[in-house]
Amino acid sequence: MSEAADEALQIPVAIVGGGPVGLMLALLLDRHGVRTVLFNTEETTRWHPKGSSQGARTMEYYRQLGIAAKVRALGPPADHRPT
Repeated sequence: MSEAADEALQIPVAIVGGGPVGLMLALLLDRHGVRTVLFNTEETTRWHPKGSSQGARTMEYYRQLGIAAKVRALGPPADHRPT
């Protein structure tokens, strides 16, 4: 067995899927000191996102991770009203 494969077996959490939920889980676990390995079928990020907005609960997690302001800056203006 290769050294990389042996090291991967020592990681306690495997996450399958690099979508929003898998990536958020990996970030939150990392914040708590839990090592993870993430498996994804896509080689890179999507050209077009699957989601169009973030809910209040999701923004709470973004605040915990310290990325809420950056996420909000990528979204529609504050005075935007969805139709």
